[in-house]
Amino acid sequence: MVTKDKFRKLPLSDRYRCLTNYGKFLIARYHGSYVVRLYQIEDYYVEVWLRIGLEQIQWIETINEERQLEVYLDRISLKIK
Repeated sequence: MVTKDKFRKLPLSDRYRCLTNYGKFLIARYHGSYVVRLYQIEDYYVEVWLRIGLEQIQWIETINEERQLEVYLDRISLKIK
C-alpha cells in the first residue's frame, strides 16, 4: 500500500493509478467549474479535481487539514484522525 507521504511524491499519472487500485470513492461535490471527487486510501483522503465538461483530471491532492473535509461533513460521515 502507498502511504500518504509516498502518494504526495508521486507524479499525477501514478497518483491516478494508485487511486484506481486502492482508493474507495466516497462522494463528489462541485466547486466553481470543477467536480471534486473524494476518495479514501487506507487512513487518508484524496481529492480529484476535474474540469466540468472536459472530464480531464486537473490535479489530485491529499487532504492535509481537517477543515478541508468540512465541505463534505453535511453529506457524509468521515473518520478524522
